[in-house]
Parts: sequence; C-alpha cells; structure tokens
Amino acid sequence: MDKLVKHSVKHRIRFSGHTNTVLAPMNILAAIAIVAIAAMIVITSLLHRSPWLGVEFVPPDDGPGLIIAKVFADSPAAHSGLSPGDIVLAVHTAPLQRSQPAALPNDTITLQAHDVIDDPALLNRYDEYRRFFTKQAVLFQAFKSGPVTLQLLDGRHIQVTALTKRPVLALPWSYWYQLICAMIALLTAALVVAFQHRQAAARYYALTGLGISTVIFTNSYFSSRELALHPELFVAFSKINWLGVCTLGWGMIGTLWYYPRRISALPFGPLLSIPFVLAFTVDFFEIPASLDVGQRYPLYAGFIAAASLAIYQWRRCRHDPLSRAAMRWFFISWFSGTGAFIVLVLLPLTYDIGWQLDYTLAIGLLPVLQLGIALGIMRYRLFDMDRLSMMIWLWFIGGLLVVILDSILVTLINLTAPVAMSLALLVVGWLYFPLRQLLWRRLGWNAVKVDFQQLFPKLIKSILAASNPQQVKTLWLELLQELYQPLSIKETPGAVSQPERIDHGLRMRIPGFDAAPAFEIYGADRGTRLMGPDDEEFAASLWQLFKEIQEFRAAFEQGVLTERARVARDLHDDIASDLLGLIYQAPDLDTRRQAQRVFDELRVIIQGMESSNLSFSESLSNLRAETEERCRSAGIDSQWRVDDSADILLPSRSIVNLRRAFKEAISNVIKHSQSSTVAVSIFCQEADCPTLVMEIRDNGVGMEKEVKRTRGIANISERLAELGGTARWCKTAHSDSGTTLQLRIPLSPQPPLRRAS
Repeated sequence: MDKLVKHSVKHRIRFSGHTNTVLAPMNILAAIAIVAIAAMIVITSLLHRSPWLGVEFVPPDDGPGLIIAKVFADSPAAHSGLSPGDIVLAVHTAPLQRSQPAALPNDTITLQAHDVIDDPALLNRYDEYRRFFTKQAVLFQAFKSGPVTLQLLDGRHIQVTALTKRPVLALPWSYWYQLICAMIALLTAALVVAFQHRQAAARYYALTGLGISTVIFTNSYFSSRELALHPELFVAFSKINWLGVCTLGWGMIGTLWYYPRRISALPFGPLLSIPFVLAFTVDFFEIPASLDVGQRYPLYAGFIAAASLAIYQWRRCRHDPLSRAAMRWFFISWFSGTGAFIVLVLLPLTYDIGWQLDYTLAIGLLPVLQLGIALGIMRYRLFDMDRLSMMIWLWFIGGLLVVILDSILVTLINLTAPVAMSLALLVVGWLYFPLRQLLWRRLGWNAVKVDFQQLFPKLIKSILAASNPQQVKTLWLELLQELYQPLSIKETPGAVSQPERIDHGLRMRIPGFDAAPAFEIYGADRGTRLMGPDDEEFAASLWQLFKEIQEFRAAFEQGVLTERARVARDLHDDIASDLLGLIYQAPDLDTRRQAQRVFDELRVIIQGMESSNLSFSESLSNLRAETEERCRSAGIDSQWRVDDSADILLPSRSIVNLRRAFKEAISNVIKHSQSSTVAVSIFCQEADCPTLVMEIRDNGVGMEKEVKRTRGIANISERLAELGGTARWCKTAHSDSGTTLQLRIPLSPQPPLRRAS
C-alpha cells in the first residue's frame, strides 16, 4: 500500500455527477474514536444498570453450585454475611407479586458452572443455549424484584437484596482490558482506511477491525456480568457478537484477495458476503441442533480459506520482498491470533480436548496483533518488524507444540505432569528447533550466506592481483554480486558515506572508494528477501576490509616502484656505463653490433623500471632497424606496414615481452622458413576490447598441419599469455606457401599479469 499522505490533505470524490469533499484522515480517525468512546459509555452504562449483589462467582473445578471468589466491601453480600469461599447451590426467589408474569417460577433456581460462562456461544447445543437465556431471564427478574435467598453448600440460607445499580468501580479488570483491546482493533483499522480508503484491500482490512471490535465490545458486556443480565439485551449482544465474527472472516478473506496483489478481476469481495450472510442467518434462527454446525465449523472453514489465500499470495510474490514481508505480518498478526483462539478455545470445545486458554485473554490476542499488521501495511520500518514477526511466529509455534504434546502425553498415556512436560520439551527440542533453523534459512533470514573460509583468501588474492582501477572496480562488483545475488547492481550518483538501506531494505547503497564508485543493490537473493541491519553491518565491514587491502596493495606497489627506481639507477650508473665502454672498445664490427643490441635491451629494461609506460613506437624503431639488418644478412627482403594507431604507450613489461616474442619469430623465419620475403604489419583493432596486433607473414615452405611445440614456439606463446594475449600460426592467406603468425594483446582493460615460466 502507498505511504501515508499528510493529514491536512483533503480527498475529493465524484458521486452522481457532483463533487463532494471527504473528511480529512484525521477527522475520520476522530469520528471513529468518538464512536468507540460512545460504545464504551453505552456498555458501561448498561452494566451499571444491572442488579448487583457485590460478589464475584467462579465455577468449581468439580462439584455443584458456584464459588464466591470475592466479596466487595460495603456491598449487599458483605452486609448479609457472605464471605469468599462460600459455595452457593441455589437461589430461592421471593414471593411473586401479581404484577409479575405468571410464567415466572416461584421456586428454587439451581446454579451450575455454565451459568457464569464467558460466552453462551461456548455451549454445545442450541437447546442448551436457549435454556441458558431462559434461566438468565428468571435470575434477572428475581434480583430486580426484591430480596432473594441464597442456599449454601454448608446448609445456610442467606437472604440478600441486590442493588439496582452496579458501581462502575466494581467492574472486573478484564472488562477494562477488553475495552482497550476493542479500541486498539477499531482505531488501527481506522488508521489504514482513513489514509487508504480508495483501495479495496484497505476497506476490507477495516472490516476486520470492525469485526474484532464488535466481538470484543459485546463480549466485554456479557463476560463482565455478575450472574445475570437483561435477557433481551443479552440475546441481542450474543447475536451481534456472531455478526462481528462473520464480519471479521469476510474482511480477512477479502483483504487477502486484494493484497498484496489482486488475484483476479472477479468482484470476489462483494460476492464473499453471501456465505457470511448465510452463516449469520443460520445462527440467528438457530437452524441446526449443534453450535458446532451453526458457528464453529463455518469459522474453521473461513480460517482455512484465509490461510489458503495467504499461502497463495505468498507464492505469487516470491520475487517481491516487500510484499513477502507484508505477508509475513499477515501470518504473525492474523493467523497466530485467530489460530491461537481456535486451537486453544474452540477446538477443545468441539472435540472435548483437555487444554483450554482463558477466554478473555484469548479474545485479547486479536487486537494486540491487529496493531502489528496495521503498522506493517502502512510500512513503518517494515523489515525490522518483518524479521521480528518471524521470531515471534517461530516462538509461538514452539510454545504451542510444547503445550499440545504435553496435553497428549498427560491425556492419552496417563503420565504425570512433570514427566510429560520433560518429554515434551525434549521432543520439541530435538525435532522442532532443527526444523526451525532449516525454515529460517529457507525463508532467507540469514543476512548474507557467506563461506568465510573461502571469502577472505579469495578477496585478498583477487585484490592483490588487480593491476589497475578498472580491475579493482570489476572485482568489487563481482564480489557484491556473489554475496548478495541481487536483481540488479548499478552505480549511484552522489556521496555515500556508509552503507544505508532504502525502501525498507529493498535497496541498499554501498559507498565507493578511489578505484570504484558507489553502488546500489536492488533485490537481495534474486528478490526473495529484504536487507536489514545485519546486511548494513556486514557490508560496512566488507567495504572497510576491501579498502584496507587496497591501501596495503597501494603501499606495497609504491615500495616496489621505489626499489625498482634504485635498481634502475644502479644498472644505469654501473652496468650500462661499463657496457657502453665495451662498445667503443670492441675489436671488430660484429662484436660492436652485438654489444649494441645488448645495450639497447638493457636500456629498454632500465626505462621500464623508471617509468610504468613506454612509447611503443620508439621501441619499435630500434627493433625494426635490428630486424632489417638480420633479414638482409640472411638474404630475406623485409616489408613493413606500421599503422599510426600503433603509436601508443605500453607497460614496460609488455614491450619487453613483445620484443622478445617478435625476435624469436624472426629467428624462426630466418632458420626454418626458406623464404625470400617477410612482411610485418603492426596495427590496432578497435572492437569490444582494443587489441594491438603484430602480424608476421613469410612466403617460405609453410607450416605443418599442426605446429610443433618447440622451445621457441613455447616461449612465444607463454610471453603473449603473460600479457593476456595470444599467438596464432596459420597458413598465409591467398598463397600456396608461407606461414602467418599473429601476436595479439588486449589494450584495455589490461588483464592481470601472470609470471611466465
């Protein structure tokens, strides 16, 4: 759903051709708050006007009557001598007046445990349900009419006259607790619909809040009674309570039909009202014999339908991490709350199971978790709550498994409570927690899946092997791609000082450094999860490590350059000067030329040590003169074509390797080709990767079908491979004889150097 709009903005809609101003969101919230407060006042007023003895009744664990748990000071019960612990077996009504209905019995009303049941809908059959309200009418009329006599288990008969009004301060704490829960449910739903009323999902979500608040408001009325309430109001509130349950089911299924993405164009939401209206009608007219059929089975069916839609939506949005985060909130907020109520309250009634949660506390679970899903839908710090929701959900399942397994062991195997609990904890610990960890990993809750034993050696080795900023950038990009496996990584403009999540963790920005720009990662783990605080911390640590290794490498290279400069000075001042002296003192021309070639090679090496890049064209002029002289001495005509594009700067190591590979190739032509002509072409090819090409063609005897890997040929291949290039021999095109050798090295990006053998 969209972000909240400012509360001062007025929404406008068109209806019947007219433009009407709709209340601003804050006005809508204020109006709903007033309605909720009015409901609280009405219910409190109705309870205030009910008869009051001044006691709290609780059902006995086993036995007849009702136990007096509390006697209020200065109450009719306290004045009549009743005290906590007394067990009331029956109520004897006072003699009837003629103005009273003739149908009202004038004898003993026996009290039973279900007379103080929190909700009459927890009874099993509709005939019990009707008898309950008949008895409520008798008790209410008796207390309103005058004094009654209470028959106690110890044989005493105590006459007491109920007050016509119940003090508000005498209402139980559970009443105020339920009112607060109802307010939370109603206002959180109102919060969503006030800002998102144009969206179908928000409107159906509002129905869930309306349903929950209706259930709790009505339940707070009849669960807070002392013993009896006005019978007509009691029946009405009980039916409205079931209407709230139907509204809740309608809203849940409708919301999941439209959110996070509408399943189809079918107007499913309005059509869905039909089964819930039918369910309400069946209960209203009490058509079946069993309350299981009238209420609980429809409720179970609605819960299963909502859970099925949630699972379907979950699968549909597997590549949408924001929607998946919202769906996790649906699971934790709705299905843990409603699921706990069904499992711990309704299923024990339907199937006569021993465990059962306190009804009032179970009712209170619904709105407390309703607040969580409201915040999730409105996307307030969605990821952090999303991660917390999974922790709560797994904790809830673990606790529920312990309770269920403990009850099974006690009920079916007749184990003692301590032994059963110990076994339950052992079984859940051995089976559930490993499965929980597996589920945690499957759902993508580990921030980054990293094998640290492989990551750090690989990281250090790759950075130390990088020879230029482009390679460092490529390595950093590949590392982020491997660790996060995002849907996309792109450069992001602007300064980024530290890793930061945006769009609730859908994206994360990572700062750059000297050799690489800042990047933005989108959709971690191929879009199946959001990135959270752990990802930020890990990215910050990884970035710092990468940067420090880079700085170490830069310092190391600076040290290497300094040492190379020192060695170059020593070679120039000592060996080069001595070699130059030998040239001038050579006894013959051949010796002088040989010494001159050695001096030229040494000069290239010294220049390379003093400078990172050298002019290829300058080095080529010396190489050309030497080659022409060698070919002329062997009786071979040499032809040269040097393109202007070859006037480039190359690393000294590249020039040295190219010179030696070229000289080895010319030596092979002179020794083995029996050619009369050798043609040399040097040029640059502009393609995806600019390439320097040195091509040597002869018209000799040609090559065999497969080139023999002699020592010279191996040296040529290895020197080109050291530069990331290739050496390729083939038959000269458009000729019956001759061999062509192409030496090719890439110019940009420069590949990592590898030591030649």
